[in-house]
Amino acid sequence: MANQTPLPFEEEAKLLGAVVQFFTARLPHAVGETVEHFDAATLSKELFEDLSARGDEELAGLGIGRDELARVAAAASGLLAGANNPRYH
Repeated sequence: MANQTPLPFEEEAKLLGAVVQFFTARLPHAVGETVEHFDAATLSKELFEDLSARGDEELAGLGIGRDELARVAAAASGLLAGANNPRYH
């Protein structure tokens, strides 16, 4: 490590600026998005469990087929909101 050449001042300043930007701007945003995804996943699970416990007639009255429960729960919780977002492709 002692034989490494230090970065020129301008490059070092840019690198430190990028590190500071990451920890102050990008990282908190990413953490917030992750928490939102966990919240949506938890809601989706609860909705799925609630719908699964209902009878076929009650589901039909809601316009939901038993084979649609996972999609309905995911859509209602917001999990599918990002499915059409190009960022996820």
